[in-house]
Amino acid sequence: MANFHGRTTNGKLTIEEGRAFNEYVSAVDGPVIVRITRHRDLSSPQNRWYWGGIVAPLAVHYGMSQDEMHACLKWTFSRWESIDGLARAKGTSVMDKEEFTAYVERIREWAEKQGIKIEDPNDFI
Repeated sequence: MANFHGRTTNGKLTIEEGRAFNEYVSAVDGPVIVRITRHRDLSSPQNRWYWGGIVAPLAVHYGMSQDEMHACLKWTFSRWESIDGLARAKGTSVMDKEEFTAYVERIREWAEKQGIKIEDPNDFI
């Protein structure tokens, strides 16, 4: 299975990695399933705060890379979705604003219980 990112504009799909997509498709023979998932772009301030104000300090505290910490947070605090009976954590890139807000609030509450202060997004520069 492969994931390719793209964008739709006026009903037209443009694949960002068009060449790699075409190579992948040409190597596949037989029936396939095509799934399109809406990808929510975090605003730059939200993204900076999540990675710099939440993930980074927790990663330092627990001696992990930011990617490892993000994976742990997603696994622990994300709501689960089921695909053909398999459970997985919902990624931040597909959460709507309400889901993302609830996700980071669960992280902040947990961090506070661990004695780790997470800055308010309005205070984060």
